[in-house]
Amino acid sequence: MPESLATLERRQKRLKELFDNAPIKHALNMELSYQSNGQARFDMPYKADFDHALGGIHGGIYATLLDNAGWFTAATQVDTWVATVDFSMKLLRAARAEALYSIGDILHVGRSLIMSEMKLYNESDRLMAIGQATFSITSLPSDVSGRDQFRNT
Repeated sequence: MPESLATLERRQKRLKELFDNAPIKHALNMELSYQSNGQARFDMPYKADFDHALGGIHGGIYATLLDNAGWFTAATQVDTWVATVDFSMKLLRAARAEALYSIGDILHVGRSLIMSEMKLYNESDRLMAIGQATFSITSLPSDVSGRDQFRNT
């Protein structure tokens, strides 16, 4: 866990700035915020472009919201990059023409891995999907652009 509230808040601020500059934020119109307990929350308004052929919101949107919530919660625990090594989700209900939000929670922080649990809700606070993810704690410093990191690896 972060050493102090100040450390957690510093990491959250840095991660929010990182996300605010990410193309995916603008493509999906998602917003990242942090709850008082440190959980990352992603809000996404409904957009018909995200529907599959039968009219429901595509499962890939579910996965993106869940993965982001897990990653941005896990990344607050360390000052280096974390990388998704395992991700799973269970789709519980179909979402149709409604805003969605996801929340991440820490299950375990170890020396090399962080485990998160994520939940996806509709705008009526109904649970739509759940997920779990494992993230590897890398040695890459998190104080430089993620794009620069990927160019150099």
